[in-house]
Amino acid sequence: MKKLILILLAALLLSMPLAVWADGDQTPPPPPQEPEYDPLPEEYLSLEERLAGRWFAEQAGLLISLTLTEDGAYALNVPGQAPRSGQWTVADGQVLLSGEEDLALLVVDGVLRAEALDLLFTREQPLTYVPAQVIAGAGAFDGLWRAQFVAVGDGTMLADAAEEDAFLYIQGTNVALGGTRFGNVIKAFTAAPGALTLSEPDLSVKLELQQDGFLRMTLSDAVIYLMAYPVPESLQP
Repeated sequence: MKKLILILLAALLLSMPLAVWADGDQTPPPPPQEPEYDPLPEEYLSLEERLAGRWFAEQAGLLISLTLTEDGAYALNVPGQAPRSGQWTVADGQVLLSGEEDLALLVVDGVLRAEALDLLFTREQPLTYVPAQVIAGAGAFDGLWRAQFVAVGDGTMLADAAEEDAFLYIQGTNVALGGTRFGNVIKAFTAAPGALTLSEPDLSVKLELQQDGFLRMTLSDAVIYLMAYPVPESLQP
């Protein structure tokens, strides 16, 4: 009889949920979470592991980026040039991009020095000029404007570095264009919604105001960003 009772109790226990809690909750406990481990200190990583990631350099206002991946691939982006890519290796404290000597980077105190290109790559992205949006319907163009930046690919460069010295003096729709690019000429522009335009066989110009206060001048072969300057007394009406 006792043996029969034990068999019945065992069958009853097998038919019950896996866990019955004192408060009546039959939900099994969640699995234990895997503990979080702090990353290894940098000094324990190989040089290749420490160098992997994104690097940035700036040259005359132009933002240059370099990405090194842990599997040995690289991508170098210089605005205005075709992107470069390939494999990178480390030899004698230098990073070699596709084995090209002109792309050798010297590793010094957490930065990458490209002697041949006169560039210094760091982890922190430098501040460079990013053009603002055009103001729709803007019409206050009067004043003196001088070139500050020039578009280069998907970036911008300081006008001085690009040897761009263009300047404009605007009164209404009459625009005096100066600098090496234009010489010294006065043109009658046409007022368009939010812009002044000029369309001639040898000269096409579109002027638009941006939300950052710069004047965007779009030419057939360039985009120039001009800053407002005080008008000399000799030019004031």
